[in-house]
Amino acid sequence: TLADIGTGVGYTGLILSIANRDKKIYLIEPKTKRVAFLNFIKANLKLQNLTIYQDRIENIDNLKVDIITSRAVTKVDSLIDISSNIAKDDTKYLFYKGSSVLEELELLQDRFDYQINTIKNRNFLYIKGKRC
Repeated sequence: TLADIGTGVGYTGLILSIANRDKKIYLIEPKTKRVAFLNFIKANLKLQNLTIYQDRIENIDNLKVDIITSRAVTKVDSLIDISSNIAKDDTKYLFYKGSSVLEELELLQDRFDYQINTIKNRNFLYIKGKRC
């Protein structure tokens, strides 16, 4: 299962839902117009594996996922904190980050194992899980 936080118009979540129709995908977006657009796409593409929440991530309390993604929402430490209510002990994170990713990682104080893949000045941060 996968949750995309602050999904916007769905660049991450919709694409993953289309490509992985056998996986349960959750899009979490607080803005009404964006949610209306996402529901329109969901209905037209018959994405039965897709659930859309119109809410802030902090308010979701009936969901636990394996992977949490986000693109341009907030800093890494804040993302992990605000999504803790939907995370399992072994949840992994995949964040699309800008040039400040290294400074943001300093705030995690080595709590997580991670890997950064950079492609054309774009950073993809993969957090494998908490360190024991």
